Amino acid sequence: MIRTPRRRLHNLMGEMSTPASARPRHAALVARCLCLEPRDDERPRRPTAGLSPWQQRAAKKLLCDHLSDPLDVGTIAELLGVSRSHFIDAFANSTGKTPYQWLILLRVERARELLLSSELPLAEIALACGFYDQSHFNRTFVRTIGTSPGRWRRRAIGYRQP
Repeated sequence: MIRTPRRRLHNLMGEMSTPASARPRHAALVARCLCLEPRDDERPRRPTAGLSPWQQRAAKKLLCDHLSDPLDVGTIAELLGVSRSHFIDAFANSTGKTPYQWLILLRVERARELLLSSELPLAEIALACGFYDQSHFNRTFVRTIGTSPGRWRRRAIGYRQP
């Protein structure tokens, strides 16, 4: 019968003066310290495949249709029939971005359209695109585009006018 390193250490500790209640805990600790057995968080994860084409289309449609709503990944995952964590991993494998990152890019793109096609104040554009407030919109826009929304709008409109 083949025994695991932890079990062998447990038996060795039984021969020593270690109390019986502490043996399993000590055996596990010694096995980890000796690198005989990986910790649970060090065990290799099985790679997650991407979403199927219909799942990817459905997820993107849901994200687009609810652009200004708060993101609830759990609900989208449930509608697709997968767990929340599987959905996040599979979406990232399919698109190269997590659902939240993809949604942020979509919101910024929508904001750029509104900045060009309307004279709405930045605060209204922020709310229309699903940002919490104008400050959140500004931070995200700068992080994504590299300049503030107001400056981007002035430059874009300036380039369009003769």
